[in-house]
Amino acid sequence: MFLTGVIDPKGKIDLAKKTDRVRVGENGPEYVLAWAAETAIGKDITLTEPDVDNIIRTKGAIYAGFATLLKEVGFGFADIEKVYIAGGFGNYLDVERAITIGLLPDMPVERFEFLGNTSIMGAYMALLSKNLRKDVEEIARKMTYMELSVSRAFMDEYVSALFLPHTNAEAFPTVARMREVARSGGA
Repeated sequence: MFLTGVIDPKGKIDLAKKTDRVRVGENGPEYVLAWAAETAIGKDITLTEPDVDNIIRTKGAIYAGFATLLKEVGFGFADIEKVYIAGGFGNYLDVERAITIGLLPDMPVERFEFLGNTSIMGAYMALLSKNLRKDVEEIARKMTYMELSVSRAFMDEYVSALFLPHTNAEAFPTVARMREVARSGGA
């Protein structure tokens, strides 16, 4: 929806779009994802502007967390060779779409790797192996805690990430190209 202009960079739905899926509902502008006749609940399923606002705030916090932590240790996204994605959230994440909205940095998709439920596997392995348990303890001693909620750098990054994909369009060149292709009709 963002690539085709149904949703603008601020997350607002364009009511002027020539489609019957864009309309004004109880909560303002909305996009019909599925018509009542297509659903098991007998009601239209819609994406509203408040829904999009929630997505933008969430993805903004995640991206800002990445950016702030990297800056804190003197790195940038270009320095990252591999991003490991773990947990239940990662199982359902479409990396290309996550980059498109600015949830993940604009990096080659090959640099992202899904690991599954690493917490359960790590706990299991630490219980079974004294050597691995010692490794876990050593890693825990070396960890540094950073409180992002009081970080001025985090707040600056967060505010910049409250747009699709980001206020710094140069950080998302792949998305800019995809958006241009989508707007020109895919040519």
